[in-house]
Amino acid sequence: MIQTMHHEGHKQKEIVVAIDVNQSTISRELKRVK
Repeated sequence: MIQTMHHEGHKQKEIVVAIDVNQSTISRELKRVK
């Protein structure tokens, strides 16, 4: 049970990091377009 909870939390953290990277990449692309 605890193992599963920990795994879910780890997955969510990875998703958050991926979203952060995507947002910074998108904002960089937008600046370059302007």
